[in-house]
Amino acid sequence: MAVVFKSVAGVESGGKLKVEIFPAGQLGKERELLESVKLGTIQAVILAEGSTVNFFQPLEILGIPYLFPDLPTAWKVIDGPFGQELKEAFRQKTGIRILASTAPGGFRNFEAKTPLKSADDLKGKRIRTMDHPLHQAAVSALGASPTPIPFAELYSALKSGIADGVELPFGAVLNTKVDEVAKYIIADGHVLNQEFLMVNDKWFSSLPPDQQAAILKAAEEAQFASRGVTLITEAVGPEQLRARGAEIYFPTPA
Repeated sequence: MAVVFKSVAGVESGGKLKVEIFPAGQLGKERELLESVKLGTIQAVILAEGSTVNFFQPLEILGIPYLFPDLPTAWKVIDGPFGQELKEAFRQKTGIRILASTAPGGFRNFEAKTPLKSADDLKGKRIRTMDHPLHQAAVSALGASPTPIPFAELYSALKSGIADGVELPFGAVLNTKVDEVAKYIIADGHVLNQEFLMVNDKWFSSLPPDQQAAILKAAEEAQFASRGVTLITEAVGPEQLRARGAEIYFPTPA
């Protein structure tokens, strides 16, 4: 999403907007990044929905387990009147404007160091989660211990034994190579892995109309591209992971 946003913003603004990308937590951890956007020391950030709930609790409704049956339904809700109202309330409360939303990698599954074929296999395990009350409650309800760990540290946490498992979508497992240290996956798709592209609203509102339009266009194109990649990843991700040695179990639908 970031690369497309940078490219389109530059073109649409005639080179007036220059976007710098700092990946892999270079500017801080999730909570610090959102604080920085709120203060205006960083103009924009792309973060998972779970990082926002401590700033605006109503957003946690999007993290209810098994809320969405598929990606098109999820995006219809998020882009529709309910989602727009929620994002506007977030802007008014925090001073942060959500420009785009996507679901990199698709739906979250459970990954662990030992075989996973039922909820019983999660009991007693320390599962890395986001700092999200509903995600943690779901993990606890399954008999596991939710263990909040920053995303940038999850691979080392699994490798060192701080965590026994994690909840990630196929795309994130592929990108982080978590399957090297937790190759067993139960593809239950329990929660949508949402991310938001957000900007400081005061900064955005201070820009000339043509630059605001360029940013909105860039966000629209970045959202479209990212969602397309997600649809592909959901379809081909399992086979790519199996080719790398992962063992994936798809539960029988209820």
